Amino acid sequence: MDILSLLPVLEGWTYTVRTPDSKTIAKASAAIVDSWNGKGWIVSLQATATEKYLHPKIYVDDNQLPDASFYTMNANGETAQTPHRGWMVKYDATADHYTYELCPVGTPLPYHKYVQVTVALDKDTSVATADVTVKILLIEIEDEKRFYKSLNTFCKNVGLTQ
Repeated sequence: MDILSLLPVLEGWTYTVRTPDSKTIAKASAAIVDSWNGKGWIVSLQATATEKYLHPKIYVDDNQLPDASFYTMNANGETAQTPHRGWMVKYDATADHYTYELCPVGTPLPYHKYVQVTVALDKDTSVATADVTVKILLIEIEDEKRFYKSLNTFCKNVGLTQ
């Protein structure tokens, strides 16, 4: 049983959609697009940009998720949903429109301390800047005591604990 199946019987959590301001990233530089502290799960993270040599870098607690430029992901065939790794949803070099998504299959990606979303633009790109917009869907634990109490109650009621 995964967390998504349990949510209807749990308390102390909420869905949150984060839509930080769009950023313009200069060639050979990086910028933090969004960051937050807390506990919860990343259900989906989507980044749309105007340049294929952009790297989304996602840090969850003390770990960085695997990263690659949009160009590299597309060249490697990462164009379908994968567990705990991003993939290219749209890759249109003619219109300079690229969309990356991290949408873990089956189980959302947990975080216990913080998340930071950074994007970097390669030095080898032919453009001076690239624009990026990020949208993130989270399940956030807003009342930890209530959340764990409802989880313990559920487990007792179905015989998972005494």
